[in-house]
Amino acid sequence: MVSPLPSRRAKPSKSAKSTKSKTPKSGKESEPPVEIISGPFSKDELSIITSIIDTYRNEKGLTQQAVNNIIQDTQGARQDPALELWLVLFESLPHRNRQAIYKVCRRRFHNYSKRGKWTPEEDQELRDAYTMTPDKWKVIGKKLERMPEDCRDRWRNYIKCGTERKSDVWSEKEEIALHEAVENCLRKVREMENQEDAPPSETLVKAVSWSVVSDKLGNTRSRLQCMVKW
Repeated sequence: MVSPLPSRRAKPSKSAKSTKSKTPKSGKESEPPVEIISGPFSKDELSIITSIIDTYRNEKGLTQQAVNNIIQDTQGARQDPALELWLVLFESLPHRNRQAIYKVCRRRFHNYSKRGKWTPEEDQELRDAYTMTPDKWKVIGKKLERMPEDCRDRWRNYIKCGTERKSDVWSEKEEIALHEAVENCLRKVREMENQEDAPPSETLVKAVSWSVVSDKLGNTRSRLQCMVKW
């Protein structure tokens, strides 16, 4: 089994935010709650992740491509051989949310050959792939040799609106429509969370579906444009 690196505690990045995790109440004395931090992973944290994955690869006698496949396998994350690796990573980064660890590992360790700027030809390939398999981002990513998340973000932030998307200054009419669309979404979020009288806090706004907001504006503005404008 891969050995964790207890002597190397990861230092969070300066921009990371922290919150205390909840611990169950009991009559026995328990350890103080671990502060869960968010934000970018620090160089120290990324170094620990790389060291653990390198050790795992060497001990198992695997190629980097095989390890990347294990990391990318979302279905097999809860069973061996992937589970062994993830447990060591979680133990070595106790102050990080597990989903955040999954995400940063999958963005750094993959076998997709293309990253960065999209070409017009790739945009068309994305349109064609989405038409064939809508919302199947893992399938689309494999076809385009790009991260599924990159394909998803490219689609919903740029391609989905097509020629209808505007890039000029927002008009007063558009701003009013944006406000109404966001308020409508916030109202639904409040109803779901039984917070009907709550002000539009940062937490509530994070729950807004900006794709829905974009749809309500007739897709003349992308979800990214709506989110930034708000």
